[in-house]
Amino acid sequence: MNLFNEKNVTVIGADTQDGTAMAYIAASAGHRVILYGDDLNLAENINHSRQNPICLTEFKLPDNIIASNDLMYALRTAEIIIFSIANNLMLQIIKEYKYLINSNCIICNTSKGFDHNSKQLVSHSFKIIMGIDQPYVIISGPSMAREIMERHPTAVIAASEFLYNAIAIQSYFSSNIFRIYTSQGF
Repeated sequence: MNLFNEKNVTVIGADTQDGTAMAYIAASAGHRVILYGDDLNLAENINHSRQNPICLTEFKLPDNIIASNDLMYALRTAEIIIFSIANNLMLQIIKEYKYLINSNCIICNTSKGFDHNSKQLVSHSFKIIMGIDQPYVIISGPSMAREIMERHPTAVIAASEFLYNAIAIQSYFSSNIFRIYTSQGF
């Protein structure tokens, strides 16, 4: 359980294993979770069956995960946004909808790689697009979504330019089966 009050967490990536697993981690830590995907049928299926019919289909999702295809609502209400989609899609969403994101909202990215357009680190492109020092954390590690859902012990790293952002993510999501170590810098 987290050390702070429950948060409104939005996970972008309902149609991905990583998105489903991160929603599970956030919900298991006691947070209110919106699992966003642009497919209305997918959202309705998840909400009705409490399972993701696309990936990790055999796992029940906690009741505090609500699937939605309303991106504006998902971003506007979030205190933490976890992107579990390709980096180019994340940057496109940020560029188009940054006005909906609260300046204190912590943005987390679970995808690896570079911004293919600028040939820079995604964190650099993110900072340019936002135009402000938006809290940004990369969650990375040798983790597998299926093993997370099976509740195998898992360790990841939360890295941020400002260590306190990584520590906040550590405190919000760490548990006895999901350990988060922190690092400053990318």
